[in-house]
Amino acid sequence: MDPAFFSIPSGYGRAPRVVPEAAPPAIVTDGLVRLGMFDAPVRDMNLTASKLLSRSGRLIPPVFLEWVGAGIAHPGWYFGLIVVDAKLASLAVLYGYNRKTGAYFSHDRPGLRSRVKVAGSTWNDVTRYEGRGFRIEIFHRLEEGRHDVRIDIAASGKKPAVNGNLLWREPLGRVQPLVLMSPIEGGGFIYNHKAQMPVEGELKIGRETVRFSPERDIANMDDLKLRPTGSSLAYRWFNFGGFDLKGRLIGVDLAHADRKPDPYWAENCLWAGEKLWLCDEVEFEVDRKNPMKPWRASDRKGNIDITFHPEGGKKVGLEPFAVYHQKCGRFRGKITAGDGEVHEIRDYYGCAELANIFSR
Repeated sequence: MDPAFFSIPSGYGRAPRVVPEAAPPAIVTDGLVRLGMFDAPVRDMNLTASKLLSRSGRLIPPVFLEWVGAGIAHPGWYFGLIVVDAKLASLAVLYGYNRKTGAYFSHDRPGLRSRVKVAGSTWNDVTRYEGRGFRIEIFHRLEEGRHDVRIDIAASGKKPAVNGNLLWREPLGRVQPLVLMSPIEGGGFIYNHKAQMPVEGELKIGRETVRFSPERDIANMDDLKLRPTGSSLAYRWFNFGGFDLKGRLIGVDLAHADRKPDPYWAENCLWAGEKLWLCDEVEFEVDRKNPMKPWRASDRKGNIDITFHPEGGKKVGLEPFAVYHQKCGRFRGKITAGDGEVHEIRDYYGCAELANIFSR
């Protein structure tokens, strides 16, 4: 971490893990990117004011990615949604997996940057992708504890039309989100805002109407801003949520990336009720040649031991140079929170990702 580009937390190096602190008014001050874990999303994500991004000059756009995505779990369906601004290009995806029949569809729209907008801040902004026969809009209203989602996608070939409105609830001040700005080896950074959100509303998939209940269904949002370094990228990721037998929201976010400088910056966490617990670093076991086999994530202390049983999902890649999998399926196992309570993971539904981009 170069102090010429980053503002480093005062507690770094003296504590085993980051702890939430008050979110700064802006993520960049005097050209320095503020590192740390915050109690709420940052209101002013003025990253273009950072010395890291301004080094590219006026004629060369900075290497910088932004996206907002979510996995949405329902007893009959699993949906994956993402809107990406890659500065020179854009991408929007909505896929659906029918958990009862195994049917799968994916509407994918790569395009020009002019078609996309990713919210600078989720306090009062919009994420949007607009193209012919394809519109996704997410109106972020954190002051009101909500994100309003509108989807209007025309049928294409055998892919069904998808239309509807959803409400994702994120009650700040009651449920702690994961908000983490961390460095990447080589001078990059990654901003994570992740939340497990009860979802309501409905989607019409072809002729079928799917209705969501906030007492049962969860959308796990991934609001991310990334300044990558180098030409390779490799990571594994688990994310899922649901409700336990006591009616408490249970959610898990576990990741292992090759380019994080040390475990202090691990994003691993557990939501239990209204509490967010940080977890230890994990190792993943996954068969890259056959990702439909079970995956496993575990830590050395025995506090985390979760197996993912994939059922469906996406694959993108140009093997052997690059491959990306996002699979949806069931999670089973256990995880121990910071207060010692053991949470049994019994068929919670969510997604797992495997990325190897120019990396062995």
